[in-house]
Amino acid sequence: MGNMGKRRAPFSNRSQPVWFVALLFGLLFGVGSNPAGAACGGSPVITTDKPDYGPTETVVISGTGFNCGEAVSVLVTAPDGSTRSGDGTGAAGPDSVVTDGEGAFSIDYHLSATLADGRTYEGQRGVYRVEVLDGSETVLGEGSFSDAGGYFSCALTAAGGVKCWGSGTSGSLGNGSFENSATPVDVIELDGTGTPKLLDGVVQITLGPNHACALTTAGGVKCWGNNSYGQLGNGTFAPIEGPGGFATPGDVMDGSVALTGVTQISAGGWHTCAVITGGRVKCWGNNGQGQLGNGTISASTSGIATPVDVREWIPAQPLTGVAQISAGGYHTCTVSVDGAAKCWGRGVHGQLGVGLGRGETHPADLIGEAVNVKGMSSGVAQISAGFEHTCALTTAGAVKCWGRNSFGQAGHGTFTAREPEPIDVVDGSPSIPLGGVAQISAGGWHTCAITTGGSATCWGFNDSGQLGNGTVSPPTSPGIAMPVNVYGMGGGVAQISGGWPHTCALTTDRHVTCWGSNAQGQLGDGTYLSSAAPVDVIGLTNAVAALWDGEPITPVVPWTFSGFYHPVEMSGVWNTVKGGSTVPIKFQVFAGAAELTDPSIVVQPLAATQTACSGGATNTIELTPTGGTSLRYGGGHFIFNWKTPKMPGYCYVITVFFTNGGSLSANFELR
Repeated sequence: MGNMGKRRAPFSNRSQPVWFVALLFGLLFGVGSNPAGAACGGSPVITTDKPDYGPTETVVISGTGFNCGEAVSVLVTAPDGSTRSGDGTGAAGPDSVVTDGEGAFSIDYHLSATLADGRTYEGQRGVYRVEVLDGSETVLGEGSFSDAGGYFSCALTAAGGVKCWGSGTSGSLGNGSFENSATPVDVIELDGTGTPKLLDGVVQITLGPNHACALTTAGGVKCWGNNSYGQLGNGTFAPIEGPGGFATPGDVMDGSVALTGVTQISAGGWHTCAVITGGRVKCWGNNGQGQLGNGTISASTSGIATPVDVREWIPAQPLTGVAQISAGGYHTCTVSVDGAAKCWGRGVHGQLGVGLGRGETHPADLIGEAVNVKGMSSGVAQISAGFEHTCALTTAGAVKCWGRNSFGQAGHGTFTAREPEPIDVVDGSPSIPLGGVAQISAGGWHTCAITTGGSATCWGFNDSGQLGNGTVSPPTSPGIAMPVNVYGMGGGVAQISGGWPHTCALTTDRHVTCWGSNAQGQLGDGTYLSSAAPVDVIGLTNAVAALWDGEPITPVVPWTFSGFYHPVEMSGVWNTVKGGSTVPIKFQVFAGAAELTDPSIVVQPLAATQTACSGGATNTIELTPTGGTSLRYGGGHFIFNWKTPKMPGYCYVITVFFTNGGSLSANFELR
């Protein structure tokens, strides 16, 4: 069984280098109910009635596979490290329970409570860990659930501003409010006099579950939202209970002055990191799992509220030469300028990618300094850290993932509990690696990618439709372990970003579309209805330069079309031509003032739709070229010589489609 025999030990700090190995065999997490007639003993499994909850909800925690009539303790650890009882009084945990005649139990755990002095508290944003202990405090089984975090989205506008939508409970929308919004709102900041103004001069944005940060043109960083662990980097800690955040952006401080010289940022679960000019790395926020990489591990209830330098384990020196960084739930990873991957922080699920050492049966639990990812010393183009898994895009266009794989988020076609070292993401068969990938994004428990052809594909957890293929996976099998195509996104996708239970994409014409859970309005379509297929975000037409954790895209220059040319006229006019004759189809395409001359911008083969001459389509035929000559560019225009069919009295509509979605049409009547 997963964690049989593991003793729960008190937390302790370790001197650097930090390498804490816990011999546990897996986090058993699921959604469902106890099977009827389950036998006593066996492999304990901890489940909850759903994966995530609101701050005042009640969680139903169930267990199966225990000894019959066994007295056990259910210990729930909140994101801040506290271990309150779930009885609704705020008393200290754990909760005691005796298993039934089938070795099962079920308890209600109240996320909100009223304390003896009349004060109240609500659930915390983040992941709660569940441990079931016997009388000797041996861990018999583990599970987890989460309070609804990661339920908001943001986009960088072409003007350098930021718009956000979804959950605003922690001030994460940055508009000065703690209210939700199902449509985009402007992020505002306070000037030197305390007067609100639009945040501007932004070149990159990044989102954690409940906080966000923006990189400015001056190389500074401004953050807003939840600050329970100092993840905003302003030198303070917001209260743990209540909104616990800042609703407008503030500077990240480096000592007594604002941090400068930043080239890239990434927000993790409850920490944030930045790449500094010259390839150095600084991190701040929660350090209970060593995710800040400075060689220390903080108490689980505290963090570091200003940036600290990340160090390498071997050699023992500051980490340098970093080109890109990605912060996950409790771990962080980088890619160096020479394409090498390194990670640090929590590694219990294999998310650090260090593999297994000699005689080890489980990955290293905590590593507080940067270590090499096994087999990835070169050839890495991009890295993306999810909550408990990590993926890397290679320079060859392939994808490798490692870490937790309970929901298939490693994309290898299996549902193994963990993958301690990188494995190939496969494409439809375990023996065929996914290729032709241009960008990746690891979300909470799912992963998405864009191909070089601009199509979107996702894999992993799909309980809310976050894979975007039009389906929601059932609780008994909530994941899809190989990539599936996102509905309606077969081309024209410029960026993709995975959230906790949702995903958003930016198209090449700078529209934003999202799919998955919409419990807090994070899809931005003006509703709170979830969708397993993409829906358009309201009000973000042709105005977005990048999604969160995405580099700004080059503004798209609209294409204009000139044609058709003599003897063919544009649609609205019936061109009378002889059947069996040759008709030259001529046209031009411009991007701004520049003429486009590559025939690959035209969707081929060209086709004509047969219609009644008064309208009404009946069937489509492929255009037959004269002498087998295909579409070409010459003489200042594209040209295609169409050999018309010998069908007097028939009418056709020819529509030429272009790869950017534009088209040209002309009508023909054969005589």
